[in-house]
Amino acid sequence: LDRENHHRLLYEDPEQSCFFPILMKKYPVSGNLASVIPSAQPMEFADPQEPTGYFLLSDVYQGLSPMIPRGKAKTLRIMEQVRKSEDLVSRAFDQSPVMSYGTYYAKRCWSEVPIEEDGSAYFEAPAMREIYFQILDENGMELHRMTSGVQIMPNEKVGCIGCHEPRNYTISADMDRLPLAAQKPPHPVQMPESMDNSLTDGIIDYTKLVQPILDKYCTSCHSGSDPQGGYDLSGDKTRYFNMSYDNLLGRSRSYRQHDMETGEMKPEEAAKGTPLVHFYWLLWTPTAVHRPLQSGSHASRLPTCFTAEHCGDTVPEEDLRKIWLWMDANVPYYATYAHSRPLSPGRRDRWTRAQTGEMADWYVNEFSEVYKRRCDSCHGPIEGTTNWEGRYAWINLTHPENSPVLTTHLDKAAGGRGVSIRSDGQELIFGNRTDPDYEKMLRAIQQGRIEMFEQPEADMPGFRHLKKEW
Repeated sequence: LDRENHHRLLYEDPEQSCFFPILMKKYPVSGNLASVIPSAQPMEFADPQEPTGYFLLSDVYQGLSPMIPRGKAKTLRIMEQVRKSEDLVSRAFDQSPVMSYGTYYAKRCWSEVPIEEDGSAYFEAPAMREIYFQILDENGMELHRMTSGVQIMPNEKVGCIGCHEPRNYTISADMDRLPLAAQKPPHPVQMPESMDNSLTDGIIDYTKLVQPILDKYCTSCHSGSDPQGGYDLSGDKTRYFNMSYDNLLGRSRSYRQHDMETGEMKPEEAAKGTPLVHFYWLLWTPTAVHRPLQSGSHASRLPTCFTAEHCGDTVPEEDLRKIWLWMDANVPYYATYAHSRPLSPGRRDRWTRAQTGEMADWYVNEFSEVYKRRCDSCHGPIEGTTNWEGRYAWINLTHPENSPVLTTHLDKAAGGRGVSIRSDGQELIFGNRTDPDYEKMLRAIQQGRIEMFEQPEADMPGFRHLKKEW
């Protein structure tokens, strides 16, 4: 092939590919050198004794001012984006296995490091792992997020100027002043005390970190067949996640697209208002330099819901910090890449047959027949493998009778939400629970519940990893 796109066949073998031929020649074997790098645990596990390196941050405000005034940044959080252990096949939300609405990865919190008055920090960090940093305020809420990654070798020492400071900037060399942090021993890798009992091996698991807090303060009002405000914040299972997760991120219409080049939220997206939970879908995460206060907890409405007036009780600071950690980690749900439905979309699809990955009989033959006849004309289909509106939570597999597809247009006298399909409020889909179509849909979802418990996913007791070699 030449630069004018002329082709000439040199050789072709009908049985063996000749693409990219490599010249084979025998060379003498050199002597083996013993590695000087201590071996690390597999990326999925964290060993307190594993090797570390050292970072010295000179002044975090270099790059943050004037948006973040001096004195506002209190701690620096070390996060790990855990290396994937599965190939990217059979996707849902463009992920395989599906992990969340936003991040494609499991996330681990390693440590929170104090920031000195002059903006400096000196700390240990785990070696040979993909880590990034977050700057937090006094409440543990993210002020700024590092949107690239960094690795460090065992005992390596690395210095940086600030936080997303201009690339052509250098800090002045002042031999009379060392950063305050450099005058102290490095801060060790140390999990925040409030997180120790909620994070397994440091990895964020929504069902263990966030759901218990929602169960304690929210589900007394936001659960059941007619939840307050239409938000079900229970831990009942849905197609890929659970009810609270799909409601907080999907039903809330929280997804906002940002301009890929500038990082700013697109005007038509900003016009929708502040999202309940701000997150980035990793496929469309901006490539521009990240902007302070434009992501996570400070860019969300959810923090305003955790007041004593709304919750009926004061939510402890340590519980709030767990919610902020989850939000600022870009809303991870699963804590592992292991899965139980290797042939299904996203490898976790509970609407499919575990053995084949095809849509389950209860969904195809029973549920869909009624849905297409009585619901599709207004709501459209709910198939597909990605949905930003929480439609997959219309089916509650843990408590089928609470499924919004059954209760939304069910008479309140029968325990439903009583939402009319007409503007004058005079027509419901189901007048009572004895409607033949209601009963048919309910039986279908009940069968889905049975099949879900026969093949538990990673967010359920009894989970067992099933791996298919592709």
